Amino acid sequence: MTINILLLTHVLPYPLDAGPKVRAYYMLRRLAGQHRVTLVSFVRSDDRPEYVQHLAALVEAVHTVPLRRSTAANVRAGLRGLASGLPIVIARDDSDEMAALLRRLTQETRFDVIHADQLSMAAWAQLAAAAAPAPNPSATVPSHPATRSPSHLVTLSMVNGEWVMGNG
Repeated sequence: MTINILLLTHVLPYPLDAGPKVRAYYMLRRLAGQHRVTLVSFVRSDDRPEYVQHLAALVEAVHTVPLRRSTAANVRAGLRGLASGLPIVIARDDSDEMAALLRRLTQETRFDVIHADQLSMAAWAQLAAAAAPAPNPSATVPSHPATRSPSHLVTLSMVNGEWVMGNG
């Protein structure tokens, strides 16, 4: 059975120059060999167009959102995190552009699963799943690698308008 997967990554999973990229790349490649995968990723200013082209050859579609970082933005994110309890990595990379892209994609395409490859993308997976027409797709995130094997997933499902966490 082929399923339609929306895969969210915090960094573009190519080139293979860091551990999280290597893991995400091979998971992406494996999933794309059996299912329809749409990749959504933040991109850094030094990511090259050929990196996106390489990934586009593997999946149905690749959508990117630029990370906009500065010292001032980091300070604002730190203050926002202190005031709200939000982790700085989440506050720092809050993006209206990412939110709009995910809302648009989930309205245009019926995804069976939305997978956040890093915990920092979990809120984006929740947003995408909530924006999708009913029935909402499941959203999955990896559990922390220090406590579980890398293949262990935590599944977030919307039940009666509330997010419920379970083991995948």
